[in-house]
Amino acid sequence: MVSNTHRAMALAYRLVGVALLPPSKSRPILEKGDIIKDLKKRVNNLGLDEHPKIRDSLRQAVLLADGIGECVENDECWTGFSVEVTGLTVTSFKRLKCPPFESIYTSKGPRVVEAPGVASSLKRYYSLLGLEADKDMVIAVDHVSVELEFLAALHDAEASVYEGLVEGVNPFDVAEIRKGFLEDHVSRWIPSFTRCLRDNTGNKLVRNVADSIEALLGAEKYV
Repeated sequence: MVSNTHRAMALAYRLVGVALLPPSKSRPILEKGDIIKDLKKRVNNLGLDEHPKIRDSLRQAVLLADGIGECVENDECWTGFSVEVTGLTVTSFKRLKCPPFESIYTSKGPRVVEAPGVASSLKRYYSLLGLEADKDMVIAVDHVSVELEFLAALHDAEASVYEGLVEGVNPFDVAEIRKGFLEDHVSRWIPSFTRCLRDNTGNKLVRNVADSIEALLGAEKYV
């Protein structure tokens, strides 16, 4: 069922996006276990005719979900993971090994706030689904977790159309928005970001997060 695939992709993007939030924000969400449980259920219900790239990427996300689920229940494991995420993506700007902001990768000069062109384009995309970035700028509009959450929202929107929950909308129109967002934003920088994560960490879970994001993006053209 097409809608189930989109729901599974949404949950997978949501999982990796939450994992890359500052650890103090991500752990309470992950401890609830809803994303992990729902993702596993959706992947188990994939159709037999699903493209291998989609199936493999979602199975990889389930393995990651299992690893994250075990880690949030183990203080030693979570400390190691959170130290790595913090050191790579959260500490002060000048010491960031892997900045989690699009404008760092696509704009010249130091980043104080998002580059105006990047920020305005992202806000236009978010507004297409009636979404608005954090007004208090706790998480910037070009943060990796925000962009991955928007991808999740797009997949959920496509699923809702296929399920008949939204009237007067063609699912191909939502798919075009998703394609445009991938081309205009995600594909321009997130592969460099995930490569940076993998090249600068010895933490297995961090590497698995990077690998899962790349696998999901590689499966996009088959959805």
